[in-house]
This record gives sequence, C-alpha cells and structure tokens, in this order.
Amino acid sequence: MRDLLTERCTAAFTLAGLAAEADVHPGHLADAFRRHFGCTVGAHVRRQRVALACRHLAGSEAPLADIALLTGFADQSHFTRTFKRQIGLTPAAYRKMTAGAANRSKS
Repeated sequence: MRDLLTERCTAAFTLAGLAAEADVHPGHLADAFRRHFGCTVGAHVRRQRVALACRHLAGSEAPLADIALLTGFADQSHFTRTFKRQIGLTPAAYRKMTAGAANRSKS
C-alpha cells in the first residue's frame, strides 16, 4: 500500500477508496498503516508530495502555484503551509537556498 501511495502521491484519494482497493475496512487500513509505518496515510502522502516539490523547486523556475498543483496540493497556500511545516522554510526560500547551492557547485 505504501508503494502505491508513493507512486500516486499527487492524485486525490480518500481513505475509503484506498481501503476498497485493498478490500479492507478503512479503520483497519488506517490502524495497520500507522502501526507498520509509524505515521498516518495522510502524513505519508504529504511527505511524498513535499519531497517531489523539493525536486521541482530545485530543478525549475516554474511558478509556485504550478508546482503546488503538480504535486497534488489544493492550492499554493496549502502547499506553502505544508511545506513550511515539514521543511522549516517557505517554498520560495527553499528555491532560493537550493539555487545558491547549485550556483556554488558550478563554480
């Protein structure tokens, strides 16, 4: 299930839909996932989305709103709040920091 969530982290989903795919009760899926992986299904998906966003931020100049939608967030505001909570920087600050690191490595 974790691999499936990682592959489809940008897609919209519900716990009920995932449970139906796995042919288990949503409560069972939630409990088993947390017990086995140490986090909720939602937390795992958010981490995957932020990791994907980091790669996009470091490798492109695409607008933040585009990256937010591309990585499965509802909007730029949701993306920024989630990103800052996990990384400790705003997406713009992260992009600036990684651009500086890339420029230093080219020198």
